[in-house]
Amino acid sequence: MLATVHVAPGTFFAIIAASAVAATIAAVAGGRGVVIPVVVLELLLGVLLGPQLLGLHVNQFIQFFSDLGLGLLFFFAGYEIDINRIIGQPLRLGLIGWLISLALAYAIGGALAATGIVLSLLYTGSALATTAIGTLIPILSDAGELRTRFGTYLLAAGAVGEFGLFLVVRGTPALLLYRDALGARDRAALALMTSTQLPLVLAITTLATTSDHMRPSTAAALIGAAVLSTLIFPLVGLRLRGDAAVAAEGA
Repeated sequence: MLATVHVAPGTFFAIIAASAVAATIAAVAGGRGVVIPVVVLELLLGVLLGPQLLGLHVNQFIQFFSDLGLGLLFFFAGYEIDINRIIGQPLRLGLIGWLISLALAYAIGGALAATGIVLSLLYTGSALATTAIGTLIPILSDAGELRTRFGTYLLAAGAVGEFGLFLVVRGTPALLLYRDALGARDRAALALMTSTQLPLVLAITTLATTSDHMRPSTAAALIGAAVLSTLIFPLVGLRLRGDAAVAAEGA
């Protein structure tokens, strides 16, 4: 016998309204030159509407679509990645950078675990080493960055990180490895954009807290930092790049 899942009309309407409001705010802000990722607004509105604040009830139906949306967000970058384009130096540098990020992340995670600040080296280190290139794809596409040489290196670095706090672990390799490939401003922009983290942080912290390998306070701190990184780093990175650089490379 199939179980029937009841969804309150008010709950469903609140979710649809939050999505519409988030998209509208992002579009209006984008028209005024302020880049705000829609996913960040959706997450903030979800926190506002959720059981801890306004009391929106999360049942199995809502949880299913939450997990589905999170899974789709993980692999959004795959729609824009052309293997033939990133193969060679971009992919090689991206792989080396990710390995350095892993070493830094697990070293920091190990130090935090040894001092008792966090419970698990594995989960904390894994969360620190992720990136959120899938979240940035719409922003980069609208800015014309995906068609540039800079965009090629960013896609390669992000692809490796996506499928393989935050600024030190992901940004340091970008600053060090790309000295012969990109100028100083582009390296700084690359460091910021590859330091954005959100989807995998949400998944890792959820899994870790459910299995009692991470304190809720640690998870909240990681998610909060990830939200801020996705909100701030892309905006600063695009400012560093500038419209003139995009026009010159896209010509």
